[in-house]
Order: sequence, then C-alpha cells, then structure tokens
Amino acid sequence: MADGSQVADSRAAVGHRAHGDANGADYSAVDFTPVGPDKGPGSNTGQKLPRRPANRGIVDFLTISFRLSATVERGLRNASDCVLTITGAKRDLIVGPLKDVPFLFCPRSCMIFDRTGEVAGRLAVDAENDRVILSLSGVGCRWVNLAVCARRIEELQARITRCDVAFDDTLAEYVTVRQLRDDALAGSFATSGRPPNSRFLDDHGSGHGCTLYVGSKGHRELCVYEKGKQLKDDSSPWVRLEARLYSKHAEVPVSCLHDPLGTLLAEYPHLATYIPAAPAPRRSTRAAYVNATAAAAAKWLKCQVGRYLGTLRDALGGDFPALIEKLSREGTPARWKSVPASELNHYLRVELCVSQ
Repeated sequence: MADGSQVADSRAAVGHRAHGDANGADYSAVDFTPVGPDKGPGSNTGQKLPRRPANRGIVDFLTISFRLSATVERGLRNASDCVLTITGAKRDLIVGPLKDVPFLFCPRSCMIFDRTGEVAGRLAVDAENDRVILSLSGVGCRWVNLAVCARRIEELQARITRCDVAFDDTLAEYVTVRQLRDDALAGSFATSGRPPNSRFLDDHGSGHGCTLYVGSKGHRELCVYEKGKQLKDDSSPWVRLEARLYSKHAEVPVSCLHDPLGTLLAEYPHLATYIPAAPAPRRSTRAAYVNATAAAAAKWLKCQVGRYLGTLRDALGGDFPALIEKLSREGTPARWKSVPASELNHYLRVELCVSQ
C-alpha cells in the first residue's frame, strides 16, 4: 500500500507527465500518457466477439468511479493498463491519448475505441482530487468480461455510478411496448406508494418505433423501445427492455454485472409477468441486429439507387453482373464490423437471399 507522500507524488506525476515533462523525470508510480492512436483500427480481420449466454440479459452502459491512488497501489502504470485490467478486455479495447478535454467534471480525458474502430467510451482523470472515471457505452460493454470487471471493482473499492441492464426480446414473443404502456397507465409498476411517472413516445404507425419511459432519468428509469425499428427496419419485432440505474439516490450493486436479467426483474418485478427468470434461448441479439440492419440497407439501396440499377440492368443485359462486380468495394460497412465475417455472411444470406 502506498503512503500519503507516495500518493501525492503519484498525483503530481500524472499531472506533469500528461502535459509532457522536459526534464525527463522517471514517473514510476503511474503514467497516464498517450498509449494509443487517435482512432481505432479500421479492420476486423480474424475478429471474434466474446460469447455470451443467450437471453440472460446484457450490460449496455457502465460507468465506474475509483481513486487514482488505488491504481498506483495495484501498479497500473498508464491509461491502457487501467482500462484493460478493469474490463478484462485483453487487447479488444484501445485507449487514445489523454487530452485537456473535460469529461464528467474531470479536467482531462481520453477516448476508448474497440478493435473495429468504433468509439467505446472514455476514461477521465482528475489527479488533483484523486479520481478516475471509466465510462463504457454499449459498444464498449460488449467486449467486457463481466466477471473480471466485477472482481476488479471490488478490489479497487470502486463505485458503479451508472449501469444499464437490458433484455432483448428479439422476436417480441414475451411482450410489446404497447402492452407495457397500458400496464404503466394502470399503475402496474408501483412498488410502494404512488406509481412512478411514465411517458410514451408514439410513432403513430410511421415504423420509426415507439418508446416507453417509466421513472426518472438520473435516479432509476425503465426504457422499453422497439430496437429493430430504431435500426431502420420498420418490420422488425425486436423489443429491448432496459433498466437504467444511477447511484445518485441508491447504491448500484456489483451483482448487476453477474446477472443483468435478474437485476432487471428485481428492479421491475412487474416484468416477471411476461419474462421468465430463465427464458428459453431464441435468436441471438447479434443475429437480430444483422437482420434488422440488412433489411434497412436493402430498403435504402432500393430507394436510393434502385432505378439506376434497373435501368443499367435493362441496358447491359448479361453484362450487368460484371458492372456490379466492378462497382463493388472491398471492406465491411461500419455497422457490421463488429460481426465476424462467417456469421455476417450467414445472417445476410438468411435475411436477403430471395431464392430461399
């Protein structure tokens, strides 16, 4: 354990080194210097996403706060060490340079990217107040080893300040947004005292998707929305139920990382009316995501370039496939970079092949 003088020296080292030190001093305690590129890699060659048990819920957002001196005591020497050790993500997350960009009331922060180049979150440092904040979006959370992360949180005596736990009903076989809207109006989400506030955003049949909010942002909030339609597939049945937990008025337990679905049902017992504690495995969230975005992409192609393609097909006849090959480009669209190529090809064939 580091004594007070060591911690003070470490804080000073962070401040000097982050801004650059012309004296070349040896900051052996901790060194939050740039450790990665300004942006993540652009290729997902050979990529494999972590496997998660089907239908057990997911963590879709996570923010934790801990003491900078605790990282010193554990020998974490830079931002990359800090992020990878806490998340257990190995080399799937890449930490960018620490800059003078305030974030969550900390004066300096750095971006976090995943191996496909998508923004995955941020790490913020406040050396003067002995504080570090790690915030991961849904993109970042999909790379996190939740068991390792829970253990690191306890070891660092960190505090979860926000955690979103979600359940994906990819086929809408359990519940719909409108069912839960009716339940909210009937007061079914009341646990003690008056029912929580709720609001419903209706798409009025436009296909953009409806959203139900129960509770209040910054305290505890249930958000139920049509995820597939949010991804531009107006025929998708996919519904996501998401509990957003904040530490402002109550502690967010580490157990939410071990059992996201159990946490969701514990926070909102009424949902157990529809969702069993151990739902049968169905279509994976990854398959639902590719199916929804593939349908949206096909719709976009038909709308934007369909007439051009039809005219060129009629003009070129048998030479038309060669033109399509010539116009095609290498690489994967950003929305599908996180999906391994073998799975992506399978899902696309299932969704788009007209001969099946």
